[in-house]
Amino acid sequence: MKNSTLHLLLPHGLYITTDDSRDTPVLDNWYKRGDSLQVPPLELGKLLFQLLGIDIETQDVPVAAFENLALTERSDGAWFIKARPINLVPDRAHLVINDGSDNSIAGDQEKILISGLNEFFKDNGLQFIHIARSNWHIRSNTHYCLRTSPFIEAITKKIVVSLFEGDDARLWINWNNEMQMWLHSSVAKSHQNASADYNSLWLWGSGVLPSFVPDSPWDLIVSDNLFVRGVARWLDVPVCSGEEFFDSPESYADKQTRILCVPGPDIGTVMARFVDSEWITPINDLLMQGRIKEVVCDLPNGIRIAADRSSRWRFWRSGKGVSPLNA
Repeated sequence: MKNSTLHLLLPHGLYITTDDSRDTPVLDNWYKRGDSLQVPPLELGKLLFQLLGIDIETQDVPVAAFENLALTERSDGAWFIKARPINLVPDRAHLVINDGSDNSIAGDQEKILISGLNEFFKDNGLQFIHIARSNWHIRSNTHYCLRTSPFIEAITKKIVVSLFEGDDARLWINWNNEMQMWLHSSVAKSHQNASADYNSLWLWGSGVLPSFVPDSPWDLIVSDNLFVRGVARWLDVPVCSGEEFFDSPESYADKQTRILCVPGPDIGTVMARFVDSEWITPINDLLMQGRIKEVVCDLPNGIRIAADRSSRWRFWRSGKGVSPLNA
């Protein structure tokens, strides 16, 4: 395993970041000792496609199609788009995210909403699918030409600049408006806490699986992220969870030479301390044990670090008290 490289992705928007290096001591150590360069900060889908050498400047990364592949283990050529239930606050030009943590809408109630949306849009050929809490898909046999804003990018912009683009943009703007009106009037939402519940859907990550499958730069992909696991299946690369990887390094780390690690199930769900304790520290242990030769780490702010056991201390990067995770 001495010639192996582990690539850890902490892309823009996937993690709740910190200004305190005490939350990420190992990562801070890599930053101070390793080589680094600045690359454009990208959200997960764009960063993965860039590493695969796929040009996605004029189209969406089909996140929903990859998630469907991870779940069903097959592709029927259908078109998918992610539908994130959200709460739009009136009289403001930005999104207020409802992640379900303080929300009375439970999984069963989400399924009731989806059943109603399926009935309402059945003549349009749209099928709403409940994947997990706050993660819905829309499936269609029609392939639409659409470009959207990833959810993590949308929440930092004005809504007016995060609308759809493409030949079918106007159609989907109209449909999205109808979805919003239906959610407002839904019987399932007519209760005391309705103001805190879903009143719209953020649609993004549209498309079909690419017909061309590139050669994989990795021999193993380690992730609990549904999209990443779908990419692994598409590339025909072995995939395992973080728990499986770190519990049995002799079964995984010792047998692969190019490893990709992507922590976290979804956007905005992983705290910096969790990343450090559950991923970065175990990876550093493998590095110190000589089971991997080098760690390459992409950070949310676009810094790419390369560190190995012999990396020297960069004294000019020390003493700042600011974590390189800070985006």
